[in-house]
Amino acid sequence: MQTLLIRLSIAAAPLMLLADPALAQLLNRRPRVVPEIDASTGLLAAAAVLAALAFVWEVRRRRARAVHA
Repeated sequence: MQTLLIRLSIAAAPLMLLADPALAQLLNRRPRVVPEIDASTGLLAAAAVLAALAFVWEVRRRRARAVHA
């Protein structure tokens, strides 16, 4: 039961962050101003994430191959 409550609280945290703009309107607060991301910046960010994932995958592959050799 305790692990279920922990998992539910971890899952609820991102949902609470997504609900922040709606709560700001309910409480008459000004919503936060965030910078816009254009397509080229988003593409560069996605490429950086994919490059990092490829690097980690390659390091793990080489380590596994070195252990079996």
